[in-house]
Amino acid sequence: MASAARAADSVNGNRPGSGPRDAIATFMRGGSPSAVPAQTLIDSGLAGYAAARAAAAGVALDGRVKAARVALAGRHLATKQLVADLLGAWLDEGIEVLVFKGFALAEFVYSDPTWRTYSDVDVVLSAPADGDWAAQTARAATVAAARGFKVYGRPEYSDEFDSLHGESYVGPTILHLVHRQTGTNIDVHKRVIHNGHDESRRVALQERITSAVWRDSRSVSLAGVPIRIPSHVDSALVGLILHRTWSTDSSRLRPQDYLDLATLASRFEGVDALKRRADELGCSATVRLFLRRCDPETRTLDLRPPNALTRFWYDVLLTPEHGSRTLLVRGHELRHLPKRSLRTFLELSNVAMHLRRWRASPPPTWPAEELPDGTSPLDRETWRLTQFAVRRAFQLNGVAHPERRPEVARAALLYSLRRRGVPVKRVVREAARADDADAERSVLMLHGVELRPVGLGIRR
Repeated sequence: MASAARAADSVNGNRPGSGPRDAIATFMRGGSPSAVPAQTLIDSGLAGYAAARAAAAGVALDGRVKAARVALAGRHLATKQLVADLLGAWLDEGIEVLVFKGFALAEFVYSDPTWRTYSDVDVVLSAPADGDWAAQTARAATVAAARGFKVYGRPEYSDEFDSLHGESYVGPTILHLVHRQTGTNIDVHKRVIHNGHDESRRVALQERITSAVWRDSRSVSLAGVPIRIPSHVDSALVGLILHRTWSTDSSRLRPQDYLDLATLASRFEGVDALKRRADELGCSATVRLFLRRCDPETRTLDLRPPNALTRFWYDVLLTPEHGSRTLLVRGHELRHLPKRSLRTFLELSNVAMHLRRWRASPPPTWPAEELPDGTSPLDRETWRLTQFAVRRAFQLNGVAHPERRPEVARAALLYSLRRRGVPVKRVVREAARADDADAERSVLMLHGVELRPVGLGIRR
């Protein structure tokens, strides 16, 4: 296994350098925080940890980092109260919850919650005693909506049609909650491990691991609400290593991974306990491969993202444990290839037109507004497919990241929908600098509801 992993490192073809990624890796292994640009620390979610390290060492640090730490502390306190209120309401409905990953680590593992940033809160609902997941999920959604959350999920749980969870989705996330006032995100799962693909129903392994995590979890109190969190070893093995390796992250490491593993390992018997648990759950090779790139005991941290060939090689090495994610994803793509190819072909001229307009006279114009209003409905699957096709058409027109041209991307999306009779409208959201051609100036609205083109990578 070790020789195979070394071969993969060679295939990756990356060599250490002196850029921000290497500066962060050096800092995580014990280097001075003052050697890392302040904005890099903030953007990497390390402001709280860096500020604490600097204070302990008596090192001066940019005031922006200290300010970011204060902001992180305030955000965590607000999130904690909001989450506790919701989980308490679920408990009153007989729904027990396990909290895992970033928020759980910040609150229950780290000595200072600002050391561990997180983009959302991940929770897992207990399996209903009667086995009726649909009824329990519906109750959870109703309770969340009553507490100020917008509820995204499959159509039977959510009226938000622009949810990424369409009829074909059978992945681990059953609800995605966004608080209307604060924007706090909560991802609600039924399993702690992702499918090989969101339409794959082969989840026996994921269910077995989920049961093991629940069985060995421990009870804690979140602002007076009894909840469960994984054991420390499961937080490291499942919440960190398996998620980073078996999910869409595809072995792309993050700076916090090193600190997470070091902090958690100090709470159990280190790597030996991790390996024993991996043997029990059938993921020993995954752990060995992860530790080759991230291991606090040997002060190893390689933040270089593996290229496509390396990711494929890792997938081959780990197929005996979790199956081939590459084959599952490629099989899914083949099933959808005909309709996706046709829709992309139809969007090529649309995207090319908007790119020509943008390049000739930014900011872009909106020719869709010249089209008459239609009456055609828009369903979730069509919305998802349209976003996919427009994004792929941008890539075929030489724009790899349409989210970096949000107004052009929205213009192409609007035109695509309106020419098919969907009465989408553009609404100017806020003033923007006239000389900034890429500034976000508008949103797309349908029947008074804002469309969220996250399939194009555009997130407000």
